Amino acid sequence: MTALLSAETLLAYHEAETAQWKQWFLAHPEALAAKCDIARSETLGALLHHVFWVEEMYAARLTGGTFSDPTPPASPTVAGLFAIGEAASPLFHQFVANSSAESLAEIMTWQSRFYGEAKFSRGKVFLHAVLHSIRHWAQVPPILRAAGFDTVVKDANGKPWMHDFLFSGVME
Repeated sequence: MTALLSAETLLAYHEAETAQWKQWFLAHPEALAAKCDIARSETLGALLHHVFWVEEMYAARLTGGTFSDPTPPASPTVAGLFAIGEAASPLFHQFVANSSAESLAEIMTWQSRFYGEAKFSRGKVFLHAVLHSIRHWAQVPPILRAAGFDTVVKDANGKPWMHDFLFSGVME
């Protein structure tokens, strides 16, 4: 069976959705203080730090780089948080461009902060990194609505911003 979704398409969707969220948070930076209890985070800013730090960590693991400390900043900024993910994005593209079926099957091993020894294929690590972010982005709107924010946004064509892959501009 032919693959229906390429790594490039998955990255394009993730990057487009993240870019939309960046615009929303730039208009509502106070939303970073919204209370949250996901991924050991107490605020939405801490959750976003977790999302972007995980991207940074896995992008570095996949490309042989280094990554920063996972501790979220005491006073995160929208620009600072999104810059972490923006730095990881070209590394993911580099990984995809340089991957082969053989390299995707290679097993990576490291000590996880919470689960001990981790052993996964490079392909699984890449997919997890991107799907991890997408999963957490789906958790953001209910947190924002519970904190009193309106998350209905119109796109450039005046249509509501739909977070679903189906309504994205990524595939026909």
